Amino acid sequence: MLHYITRIQYCPAHHLAFADYDEDGRMAFARGTMPWRVLPIQGLAKMEVSEESDSGIRACTTKLDATLPGLPPYLPGGDYAFLLTTADGTRLLLGRHLPPHPMLLTTSAHPARTSDTAAYTLTLTLNSHPYFFL
Repeated sequence: MLHYITRIQYCPAHHLAFADYDEDGRMAFARGTMPWRVLPIQGLAKMEVSEESDSGIRACTTKLDATLPGLPPYLPGGDYAFLLTTADGTRLLLGRHLPPHPMLLTTSAHPARTSDTAAYTLTLTLNSHPYFFL
Protein backbone atom coordinates (compact mmCIF):
# COMPACT_ATOMS: atom_id res chain seq x y z
CA MET A 1 0.00 0.00 0.00
CA LEU A 2 1.31 3.42 -0.96
CA HIS A 3 0.83 6.59 1.12
CA TYR A 4 1.91 10.14 0.37
CA ILE A 5 3.20 12.00 3.41
CA THR A 6 2.86 15.76 3.89
CA ARG A 7 4.41 16.10 7.35
CA ILE A 8 7.03 14.17 9.35
CA GLN A 9 7.60 14.62 13.07
CA TYR A 10 9.95 12.72 15.39
CA CYS A 11 10.66 12.25 19.09
CA PRO A 12 12.75 9.92 21.24
CA ALA A 13 10.97 6.56 21.29
CA HIS A 14 11.03 6.23 25.09
CA HIS A 15 8.27 8.89 25.32
CA LEU A 16 5.86 6.42 23.70
CA ALA A 17 5.98 4.25 26.83
CA PHE A 18 3.19 6.58 27.98
CA ALA A 19 0.96 5.78 24.98
CA ASP A 20 -1.71 3.07 24.88
CA TYR A 21 -2.01 0.49 22.12
CA ASP A 22 -5.12 -1.48 21.16
CA GLU A 23 -5.24 -5.27 21.35
CA ASP A 24 -4.80 -5.72 17.61
CA GLY A 25 -1.65 -3.62 17.65
CA ARG A 26 -2.96 -1.30 14.92
CA MET A 27 -3.78 1.86 16.90
CA ALA A 28 -1.85 4.02 19.35
CA PHE A 29 -3.44 6.53 21.71
CA ALA A 30 -1.45 9.37 23.27
CA ARG A 31 -2.17 9.89 26.98
CA GLY A 32 -0.38 13.20 27.15
CA THR A 33 1.71 15.64 25.21
CA MET A 34 4.57 14.17 23.21
CA PRO A 35 7.66 16.28 22.40
CA TRP A 36 7.29 15.97 18.62
CA ARG A 37 9.69 17.99 16.47
CA VAL A 38 8.97 18.75 12.81
CA LEU A 39 11.34 17.35 10.20
CA PRO A 40 11.12 19.67 7.16
CA ILE A 41 10.64 17.86 3.86
CA GLN A 42 10.65 19.01 0.26
CA GLY A 43 7.46 18.10 -1.59
CA LEU A 44 5.70 14.89 -0.63
CA ALA A 45 7.35 11.89 0.97
CA LYS A 46 6.40 8.38 -0.11
CA MET A 47 5.66 5.51 2.27
CA GLU A 48 5.14 1.94 1.11
CA VAL A 49 3.79 -0.84 3.29
CA SER A 50 4.27 -4.37 2.00
CA GLU A 51 3.22 -7.68 3.51
CA GLU A 52 4.29 -11.15 2.58
CA SER A 53 3.73 -14.60 3.95
CA ASP A 54 6.37 -17.32 4.03
CA SER A 55 5.52 -20.75 5.48
CA GLY A 56 2.54 -19.26 7.31
CA ILE A 57 4.55 -16.44 8.88
CA ARG A 58 3.44 -12.93 7.94
CA ALA A 59 6.07 -10.25 7.60
CA CYS A 60 5.38 -6.57 7.14
CA THR A 61 7.87 -3.94 5.99
CA THR A 62 7.30 -0.18 6.01
CA LYS A 63 9.63 2.06 4.02
CA LEU A 64 9.53 5.85 3.85
CA ASP A 65 11.52 8.00 1.42
CA ALA A 66 11.67 11.79 1.78
CA THR A 67 13.76 14.57 0.30
CA LEU A 68 15.08 17.09 2.81
CA PRO A 69 15.44 20.78 1.85
CA GLY A 70 18.74 21.17 3.69
CA LEU A 71 21.11 19.31 5.91
CA PRO A 72 19.52 16.41 7.78
CA PRO A 73 18.88 17.07 11.47
CA TYR A 74 21.38 15.89 14.03
CA LEU A 75 19.77 13.03 15.93
CA PRO A 76 21.92 12.02 18.90
CA GLY A 77 22.22 8.33 19.70
CA GLY A 78 19.06 6.54 20.67
CA ASP A 79 15.89 5.24 19.13
CA TYR A 80 13.27 7.50 17.57
CA ALA A 81 9.60 7.22 16.64
CA PHE A 82 8.11 9.10 13.71
CA LEU A 83 4.63 10.60 13.41
CA LEU A 84 3.56 10.90 9.78
CA THR A 85 0.61 12.84 8.37
CA THR A 86 -0.74 11.53 5.07
CA ALA A 87 -2.22 13.64 2.28
CA ASP A 88 -5.74 12.77 3.50
CA GLY A 89 -4.94 13.83 7.09
CA THR A 90 -4.47 10.37 8.61
CA ARG A 91 -1.74 10.23 11.25
CA LEU A 92 0.50 7.16 11.29
CA LEU A 93 3.11 6.18 13.86
CA LEU A 94 6.35 4.45 12.87
CA GLY A 95 8.03 2.86 15.86
CA ARG A 96 7.25 2.57 19.55
CA HIS A 97 9.17 2.52 22.79
CA LEU A 98 9.83 -1.21 22.26
CA PRO A 99 11.77 -2.82 19.38
CA PRO A 100 11.68 -2.98 16.46
CA HIS A 101 12.67 0.64 15.93
CA PRO A 102 12.87 2.36 12.54
CA MET A 103 16.26 2.28 10.86
CA LEU A 104 17.29 5.73 9.65
CA LEU A 105 19.53 6.33 6.65
CA THR A 106 20.42 9.68 5.08
CA THR A 107 22.20 10.00 1.76
CA SER A 108 23.37 13.04 -0.11
CA ALA A 109 23.38 13.73 -3.83
CA HIS A 110 25.97 16.21 -5.02
CA PRO A 111 25.71 16.36 -8.81
CA ALA A 112 28.71 17.18 -10.97
CA ARG A 113 26.92 20.07 -12.66
CA THR A 114 26.07 23.15 -10.60
CA SER A 115 22.79 23.54 -12.47
CA ASP A 116 21.51 20.30 -10.92
CA THR A 117 20.02 20.30 -7.44
CA ALA A 118 21.91 18.91 -4.48
CA ALA A 119 19.68 17.09 -2.03
CA TYR A 120 19.61 14.89 1.05
CA THR A 121 17.37 11.86 1.08
CA LEU A 122 15.98 10.32 4.24
CA THR A 123 15.00 6.64 4.22
CA LEU A 124 13.21 5.04 7.17
CA THR A 125 12.70 1.28 7.26
CA LEU A 126 10.67 -0.58 9.85
CA ASN A 127 10.00 -4.32 9.95
CA SER A 128 6.50 -3.76 11.27
CA HIS A 129 3.27 -2.11 10.22
CA PRO A 130 2.55 1.54 11.01
CA TYR A 131 0.05 2.37 13.77
CA PHE A 132 -2.89 4.70 13.37
CA PHE A 133 -2.19 7.47 15.87
CA LEU A 134 -5.04 9.15 17.74
